[in-house]
Amino acid sequence: MKAVFVSLFAATPHFETELELMADLLEAGHQVHVLRCRGELPSCQANLDHRPGACARCVSKVDNGLHRIASPRLTWETVGPVTPDPRLAEIPADATALKVLELDGANLGRGACATICGRIDKDVGLDPVRHAAEVRKQLDAAHHVYVATRRVLERERPDRVYVFNGRFATLWPVILAARELGITFYTHERGATAAHYMLRENRLPHSLEAAQAEMDALWTAAGAERERIAAAWFDGRRAGVEDAWLSFTKAQDVGRLPEGFDPTRHNVVVFNSTLEEYFTIEEWKNPLYPDEIVGLRRVLESLAGDPQVRVYVRVHPHMKGIARANNLQLRELEALEKTVANLHVIWPESPVHTYTLMEQARVVLTFGSTTGVEAAYWGKPSVLAGRAFYEKLGCAHVATSHDDVIACLRDPSRAVRPREATLPYGYWEATKGIRYRRFRPTGLFTGEYEGRAVDAGLVSKLTSAAYTVLGR
Repeated sequence: MKAVFVSLFAATPHFETELELMADLLEAGHQVHVLRCRGELPSCQANLDHRPGACARCVSKVDNGLHRIASPRLTWETVGPVTPDPRLAEIPADATALKVLELDGANLGRGACATICGRIDKDVGLDPVRHAAEVRKQLDAAHHVYVATRRVLERERPDRVYVFNGRFATLWPVILAARELGITFYTHERGATAAHYMLRENRLPHSLEAAQAEMDALWTAAGAERERIAAAWFDGRRAGVEDAWLSFTKAQDVGRLPEGFDPTRHNVVVFNSTLEEYFTIEEWKNPLYPDEIVGLRRVLESLAGDPQVRVYVRVHPHMKGIARANNLQLRELEALEKTVANLHVIWPESPVHTYTLMEQARVVLTFGSTTGVEAAYWGKPSVLAGRAFYEKLGCAHVATSHDDVIACLRDPSRAVRPREATLPYGYWEATKGIRYRRFRPTGLFTGEYEGRAVDAGLVSKLTSAAYTVLGR
């Protein structure tokens, strides 16, 4: 068997995940061919501004990693020079138009849009014309990777292709090329803990269908300890444990509620999501509203006439530090707070404790946030007005219409579900993925591959340091 790795993201642990996968294939007697970069790309997910210092370290790290697993069956080449296509100079009018932009049938705009929205204030309402230079750079990078990947796949005709994540400008084109040529692709990402990685066949890590199938399979095959393991995951989330990713609640004050919070009121608590994460993924399209912002506005309009209702929106802490004027979600929330009397917005920087707020809510509303299943675990009626990994577990009320949403918010008893229904989700989060054999994490972003860290060489480190001093 022959596998091609398009290795364009050298951050730990993702590059080490690729080394582990390559080593497994080589150990089994297969051929591995790597398409990598030596600075040719105008931008990549790890070095969006193409800073030469970062480039030097990355190239050296990849060189050293590939030499660590050297084999006669391991070959590699670089993406090489690709001339930018002049047709990409035409900038779409908005982010929605950008994410569907195609060149000769290839949807290059989707990955470019994911990268740009994530980079520029997590803003799905950004103006591509205002950021034309960034848009063109990401489209050129996407086109560069697409052309190089097509060239390699047509020549090598591998049985499978591997790539990290698959959502961004220089990663999504790999999936496009593999699909067009009918080649099986695999995406890899972080798994349940830093000691696990996740591998998806012909799916992105964000796939609802794949996640739900994994949940069912893991729960069915689990042993007698499955309830305890699931419960421990929910407890760990509340405690701010950082097993697989950073905790967004560690900086909050346990027990703190918003000023003036009255537990005798009918308090509806909304936990929002960052729209940019799933903006380019069609499977996550909200079936009830054009987006979360429109949904929230309609909910507030419908609840406005009830003097007992108070709506608290806990804005995702991941949006901390973003100026409200620079992000569509934050702008809209600020405008709503000024005009809706019974709305209280808890901004990302607020020390109000997510779980204390959840505990004091009469009912919780989410549009896809993980807090929806967590609320259900902690005994709160949970209403889901969108898509979520846990939507088929029966742990939250999955609304079928706007009227259904409002009915459940007014009468939370309609959204009560058995706590036990949340456990397959907790078990999946606690166990998903494959345990590393060769890589040993020492932190979320550090680790050793077969006993030694994979890093740049001394000369490259010194070169990088010199560029840093020069501001490059």
